[in-house]
Amino acid sequence: ISVVCIAGYRGDGKTCEDVDECADDDSNACAELATCINNVGSYTCQCPADHPAGDGMVGGTGCRCVEDSLRLVGGYTLGRIEICKNGEWGTICSDGWDNTDAGVACRQLGFKAEGATSGTVGYGGEGSGKILLRYVQCSGSESKLVDCPAQEVDGWCVHSEDATVTCDVDECAEGIDECVAEATCINTHESYTCQCPPTHYGDGMTGGSGCVLGSCTANELRLVGGSTDHEGRLEMCRDRQWGTICDDDWDNINSNVACRQLGFGDSGMSDNLS
Repeated sequence: ISVVCIAGYRGDGKTCEDVDECADDDSNACAELATCINNVGSYTCQCPADHPAGDGMVGGTGCRCVEDSLRLVGGYTLGRIEICKNGEWGTICSDGWDNTDAGVACRQLGFKAEGATSGTVGYGGEGSGKILLRYVQCSGSESKLVDCPAQEVDGWCVHSEDATVTCDVDECAEGIDECVAEATCINTHESYTCQCPPTHYGDGMTGGSGCVLGSCTANELRLVGGSTDHEGRLEMCRDRQWGTICDDDWDNINSNVACRQLGFGDSGMSDNLS
């Protein structure tokens, strides 16, 4: 009995085994931008994230960007702004490009419109291919850049004039901060801070000092290294850590205040620095 293998398999007349069509470009019909993924008995063509539309196939719809969508080239929150037209990415001329236009672009990209800034080339460098729009004139209320009046480029722009944007992202809300679990993420313009609780000290950062449980309270004083409990090196608590005090301009008046805080009164105090 001779075994006949179905499409996607090959055999020796006795058994069949899967054919890896992705191992050889001539064995699959994936478009240039698509990634071939082998399946048992078949394969699929997967389009990349920046060209998600289409079936990924040569002779099919290929891989195309989503019409009128935007992307940033060069960074997560800043870079050259590009728009999709007719399935291809192209740049925007910076003629007339301002912060209001940048705000609408950032809103469409999922960031805040507030705090967005416009620019030319810079981060992300010059683009290539078509320059699609110029003199974009947004009012600031639009949800998409395509809703703003604009002109098609008539040959007067070059890629050294490609428009850029910088979007102000709320890292805390996005969950992309590097604060440790004990710290509170506080968003600031174009950045954020990690605040440790009052009982801890440190920078609150993963990969930094984190938040370490402290052993003292703010501005608390103590004496260290003395032969009795009412003498020694004076130390103060800051950021839940003990530290020393420089003796520049340190005198008996300062010593009296320190001793009063320590509960010893202020008579007969000495600022012995030895």
